[in-house]
Amino acid sequence: MENRNEEIRELYDEAVASSLEHLDTLPKDSKEYADCVDSMTKMYRLRMEQAKADDEYEDAYKRRIEEIEKRQADNELRKQQMAQQHKEFKMKLLADVATNAVKIGTFVVVGKWSAVLESGGVIASGTAKNLIRGVQKFVDFNKY
Repeated sequence: MENRNEEIRELYDEAVASSLEHLDTLPKDSKEYADCVDSMTKMYRLRMEQAKADDEYEDAYKRRIEEIEKRQADNELRKQQMAQQHKEFKMKLLADVATNAVKIGTFVVVGKWSAVLESGGVIASGTAKNLIRGVQKFVDFNKY
């Protein structure tokens, strides 16, 4: 694209130089002189339109690159956020599992102790049941 634009600029410069040389040889009040000036004016306008189109293309290209880079940065940020959320979820899950394991373990140990103490005659059956109910309230299995 840049080579093509360079070629167009060179052709324009050559045409202008040629027109200026030709213009110097013409009488100023002749029709040929007026036609040459009109041609140079048209070439100038076309050159300005070409320069404007080139600038617009370059600006659009830069905006597109910036949009792509921004989208990539946003995607990377989203990936990092998702990874952090996943890590936090796993940590919370592990904490919940550990908490429940402790509660279940406590419930099992108290249940076995109360069964052993009850069978050994150390505590009454009602006391063992009350002990287990107290542990159930502490453990609160309905919470999960």
